[in-house]
Amino acid sequence: MDRNPKYPGVYSVVGLVAVLGMTWGLDAFMAYLGRRNAQTFTLPYLILWAHSLSSILLAVLLLLLFWFVLTHTPRNIWIAALYLLVGLFFGFFQELYFVPAIGGWMPYFFYGPLLSATSPTILVGSFIAIIGLFMLILPRREPMTSQ
Repeated sequence: MDRNPKYPGVYSVVGLVAVLGMTWGLDAFMAYLGRRNAQTFTLPYLILWAHSLSSILLAVLLLLLFWFVLTHTPRNIWIAALYLLVGLFFGFFQELYFVPAIGGWMPYFFYGPLLSATSPTILVGSFIAIIGLFMLILPRREPMTSQ
């Protein structure tokens, strides 16, 4: 097993994509449940449980990402800038949607669930922006060596 990988920041970017993918998937699932419940009126308890469990899952994912990025990956200004930009984009998505150059080209399946008032993607995006800010602010740590 290689202890010094060639691209140590790749894991940070993969973690970012994985957390955003899970968030978007949970967001789309909650939007689907809302549309389905409007047709059948039989899913209120499922919606309540799904909302609570998805919130807990996202909190766990965000804390794991925060811990991993700040303790196990090297500080890289480009990755920190990526976290900051992506986080701010999703954090301010509901405002940016009305800018024609940004909201005009996206397909509905991408932005539909994100426009919901209860969308967790906005909170996740804001947390990712804070992770990027911490990556820029906190000093670099020396790798721990075993003696």
